[in-house]
Amino acid sequence: VFRQEAVLDNGCRVVLFKRSGMPVLIRVILFAGSRFDPVGKEGLAHYLEHALSAGSEEFPAKDKLAAYIEQFGGGFQAWTSSEALAIDVQVGEPDDISHSIRILSQMLLHSLFSEKTLKLEKEAIMKEIGETNSNPARKLHEVYRRLFFQGTAIRESNLGTKESIEAISKKDLQDYFQKMVV
Repeated sequence: VFRQEAVLDNGCRVVLFKRSGMPVLIRVILFAGSRFDPVGKEGLAHYLEHALSAGSEEFPAKDKLAAYIEQFGGGFQAWTSSEALAIDVQVGEPDDISHSIRILSQMLLHSLFSEKTLKLEKEAIMKEIGETNSNPARKLHEVYRRLFFQGTAIRESNLGTKESIEAISKKDLQDYFQKMVV
């Protein structure tokens, strides 16, 4: 395994791991996790993750993003933790890396934030919250988190609550994006 690290002029840290014969994965990690969610808007970082992967100018829907990258034996996913919002894009062959960069560019620089898409993503998050609340193991984890981390910025669920998600507007998402991503 080969490892190389560099810091770009803009301060962005790039780490390269290379192993012959392996697919290519690009992971963008932004220091924009749920611990930065404003009070009453818990789940904002997670909602932004959904919005970024829901459609862009060139690929106006999540299925269009997926269909494009799947042509190259790839896929994408996004995730949120207390500390980070991350996007992974993978392709099967090193020669196809430009397609990963194209997808990332669309997600990070040309996301739509359309009312229709945001409504669909809000519904998806509400479903995630419902699934968490109806799963005893997940619910127990959330109770543990609230107790163990009480008094800290990571006390709240990455998902937020139904009430906090309802309180998040398109402007909140765009403002958070401008502050934490751009």
